[in-house]
Amino acid sequence: MDQVNWRFIFFNPGIVSTILGLFVFLLPVRLPDLLSKGLDSVGSMTVPLSMMLIGCLLGKIQYKDLLVMIKDAHLWTATFLRLICLPVLLLPFVLFHVPHPILLIAVVVSGMPAASTVSLYAQKYGADSFYASLGVLQTSLVCIVTIPFLYMIVQLFY
Repeated sequence: MDQVNWRFIFFNPGIVSTILGLFVFLLPVRLPDLLSKGLDSVGSMTVPLSMMLIGCLLGKIQYKDLLVMIKDAHLWTATFLRLICLPVLLLPFVLFHVPHPILLIAVVVSGMPAASTVSLYAQKYGADSFYASLGVLQTSLVCIVTIPFLYMIVQLFY
């Protein structure tokens, strides 16, 4: 078995940018307007680019592949864990009197579909990017039902 390269895991662009973003958010320093507006422009491109990427991924999937997706127990297990189990783990915070909007946001956001970047990382690191695309598709389709369900569950507690 190969050794785990922890440096490779913790110093990837996603982790590094998240840590830098947290520092910028938590520090009382304000970024210059030029830099702030540039980052804001990049940030406002993420949703349209993500939708284009998901569209490209879905365009590669054929109808016969949908049957593979529907029959695959591993994809259903991952989808169930991602869209139902993870958000339900946040419900005990009702006992700690977490404000309703904060809990609602946390539960709904944790129940969002798999990010389209999963397929990109799979392709970049030599994994099965097609299978990852099926996972993105399945979680995107199933969340049409699970997000309203999670919303109703949180509303029952308040």
